[in-house]
Amino acid sequence: MVIAIGILLSLVCLVILAIPFLRHRHSLQPVNPLDMIDELARGRQQIYQELMTLNEGLQLGNVPEAEFQALSLNLRRRAAENLWLQQRWEERLSSLDKAIEGQVLALREAIKERTGTVTCPECDATAPATESSCPVCGTPLAPRHAVLSGRGEVG
Repeated sequence: MVIAIGILLSLVCLVILAIPFLRHRHSLQPVNPLDMIDELARGRQQIYQELMTLNEGLQLGNVPEAEFQALSLNLRRRAAENLWLQQRWEERLSSLDKAIEGQVLALREAIKERTGTVTCPECDATAPATESSCPVCGTPLAPRHAVLSGRGEVG
Protein backbone atom coordinates (compact mmCIF):
# COMPACT_ATOMS: atom_id res chain seq x y z
CA MET A 1 0.00 0.00 0.00
CA VAL A 2 2.80 2.39 0.90
CA ILE A 3 4.56 1.64 -2.39
CA ALA A 4 1.37 2.37 -4.37
CA ILE A 5 0.95 5.72 -2.62
CA GLY A 6 4.63 6.54 -3.28
CA ILE A 7 4.24 5.71 -6.98
CA LEU A 8 1.05 7.75 -7.19
CA LEU A 9 2.69 10.76 -5.52
CA SER A 10 5.69 10.44 -7.88
CA LEU A 11 3.40 10.47 -10.91
CA VAL A 12 1.51 13.52 -9.62
CA CYS A 13 4.81 15.38 -9.06
CA LEU A 14 5.99 14.41 -12.53
CA VAL A 15 2.79 15.76 -14.11
CA ILE A 16 3.04 19.00 -12.11
CA LEU A 17 6.64 19.47 -13.24
CA ALA A 18 5.75 18.77 -16.89
CA ILE A 19 2.89 21.32 -17.12
CA PRO A 20 5.10 24.42 -17.68
CA PHE A 21 7.00 22.65 -20.46
CA LEU A 22 3.77 21.63 -22.16
CA ARG A 23 2.43 25.18 -21.95
CA HIS A 24 5.69 26.57 -23.35
CA ARG A 25 5.51 24.19 -26.31
CA HIS A 26 1.93 25.29 -26.99
CA SER A 27 2.94 28.97 -26.93
CA LEU A 28 5.52 28.41 -29.69
CA GLN A 29 2.88 27.42 -32.21
CA PRO A 30 2.27 30.06 -34.91
CA VAL A 31 -0.74 32.30 -34.48
CA ASN A 32 -2.95 33.35 -37.36
CA PRO A 33 -3.35 37.15 -37.06
CA LEU A 34 -6.88 37.04 -38.54
CA ASP A 35 -7.97 34.46 -35.95
CA MET A 36 -6.45 36.54 -33.15
CA ILE A 37 -8.21 39.71 -34.36
CA ASP A 38 -11.55 37.86 -34.53
CA GLU A 39 -11.03 36.36 -31.07
CA LEU A 40 -10.26 39.79 -29.59
CA ALA A 41 -13.34 41.30 -31.25
CA ARG A 42 -15.55 38.50 -29.86
CA GLY A 43 -14.01 38.96 -26.41
CA ARG A 44 -14.70 42.68 -26.50
CA GLN A 45 -18.32 42.06 -27.51
CA GLN A 46 -18.65 39.74 -24.52
CA ILE A 47 -17.24 42.45 -22.25
CA TYR A 48 -19.76 44.94 -23.65
CA GLN A 49 -22.54 42.45 -22.96
CA GLU A 50 -21.32 42.07 -19.38
CA LEU A 51 -21.35 45.86 -19.02
CA MET A 52 -24.95 46.02 -20.26
CA THR A 53 -25.99 43.27 -17.82
CA LEU A 54 -24.21 45.07 -14.98
CA ASN A 55 -25.95 48.33 -15.91
CA GLU A 56 -29.34 46.58 -15.91
CA GLY A 57 -28.54 45.14 -12.49
CA LEU A 58 -27.79 48.63 -11.19
CA GLN A 59 -31.03 50.02 -12.61
CA LEU A 60 -33.04 47.18 -11.09
CA GLY A 61 -31.36 47.69 -7.74
CA ASN A 62 -29.69 44.27 -7.70
CA VAL A 63 -26.16 45.72 -7.77
CA PRO A 64 -25.00 48.35 -5.23
CA GLU A 65 -23.53 51.57 -6.65
CA ALA A 66 -20.03 50.98 -5.20
CA GLU A 67 -19.88 47.45 -6.60
CA PHE A 68 -21.17 48.71 -9.96
CA GLN A 69 -18.43 51.36 -10.13
CA ALA A 70 -15.67 48.86 -9.32
CA LEU A 71 -16.92 46.19 -11.73
CA SER A 72 -17.68 48.72 -14.46
CA LEU A 73 -14.18 50.22 -14.21
CA ASN A 74 -12.61 46.75 -14.43
CA LEU A 75 -14.72 45.79 -17.47
CA ARG A 76 -13.97 49.06 -19.26
CA ARG A 77 -10.26 48.61 -18.59
CA ARG A 78 -10.41 45.08 -20.03
CA ALA A 79 -12.28 46.35 -23.12
CA ALA A 80 -9.66 49.08 -23.65
CA GLU A 81 -6.79 46.59 -23.34
CA ASN A 82 -8.61 44.28 -25.72
CA LEU A 83 -9.07 47.06 -28.28
CA TRP A 84 -5.40 48.08 -27.93
CA LEU A 85 -4.31 44.47 -28.58
CA GLN A 86 -6.62 44.21 -31.59
CA GLN A 87 -5.11 47.39 -33.07
CA ARG A 88 -1.58 46.01 -32.56
CA TRP A 89 -2.52 42.78 -34.35
CA GLU A 90 -4.08 44.77 -37.20
CA GLU A 91 -0.86 46.81 -37.49
CA ARG A 92 1.18 43.59 -37.62
CA LEU A 93 -1.11 42.22 -40.31
CA SER A 94 -0.79 45.45 -42.30
CA SER A 95 3.02 45.36 -42.09
CA LEU A 96 2.98 41.72 -43.20
CA ASP A 97 0.80 42.67 -46.17
CA LYS A 98 3.23 45.45 -47.13
CA ALA A 99 6.24 43.15 -46.82
CA ILE A 100 4.59 40.47 -48.95
CA GLU A 101 3.57 43.04 -51.57
CA GLY A 102 7.16 44.32 -51.69
CA GLN A 103 8.46 40.81 -52.25
CA VAL A 104 5.90 40.18 -54.99
CA LEU A 105 6.93 43.40 -56.77
CA ALA A 106 10.61 42.51 -56.48
CA LEU A 107 9.94 39.07 -57.93
CA ARG A 108 7.95 40.59 -60.81
CA GLU A 109 10.86 42.90 -61.61
CA ALA A 110 13.32 40.00 -61.46
CA ILE A 111 11.13 38.01 -63.85
CA LYS A 112 10.89 40.98 -66.23
CA GLU A 113 14.67 41.37 -66.25
CA ARG A 114 15.19 37.66 -66.91
CA THR A 115 12.68 37.60 -69.73
CA GLY A 116 13.97 40.86 -71.22
CA THR A 117 10.76 42.85 -70.94
CA VAL A 118 9.98 46.43 -69.99
CA THR A 119 6.77 48.01 -68.72
CA CYS A 120 5.25 51.03 -70.43
CA PRO A 121 5.09 54.01 -68.04
CA GLU A 122 1.80 55.16 -69.59
CA CYS A 123 -0.38 52.07 -69.96
CA ASP A 124 1.57 49.42 -67.92
CA ALA A 125 1.70 47.11 -70.94
CA THR A 126 4.64 44.71 -71.13
CA ALA A 127 6.88 44.81 -74.19
CA PRO A 128 10.15 43.08 -75.16
CA ALA A 129 13.24 45.03 -74.12
CA THR A 130 14.24 45.31 -77.78
CA GLU A 131 11.17 47.47 -78.59
CA SER A 132 11.76 51.22 -78.73
CA SER A 133 8.08 52.10 -78.26
CA CYS A 134 5.06 50.55 -76.53
CA PRO A 135 3.12 48.23 -78.87
CA VAL A 136 -0.17 49.31 -77.24
CA CYS A 137 0.01 53.10 -76.92
CA GLY A 138 3.18 54.01 -78.84
CA THR A 139 4.95 55.72 -75.92
CA PRO A 140 8.76 55.69 -76.32
CA LEU A 141 10.36 53.12 -74.00
CA ALA A 142 13.66 53.81 -72.31
CA PRO A 143 15.84 50.69 -72.42
CA ARG A 144 16.98 49.48 -69.00
CA HIS A 145 20.29 48.25 -70.37
CA ALA A 146 21.92 47.85 -73.75
CA VAL A 147 20.97 44.65 -75.52
CA LEU A 148 23.88 42.79 -77.11
CA SER A 149 23.36 41.43 -80.59
CA GLY A 150 24.67 38.06 -81.67
CA ARG A 151 27.86 39.63 -83.14
CA GLY A 152 29.03 41.18 -79.85
CA GLU A 153 27.92 44.69 -80.79
CA VAL A 154 25.78 46.96 -78.74
CA GLY A 155 22.39 47.18 -80.44
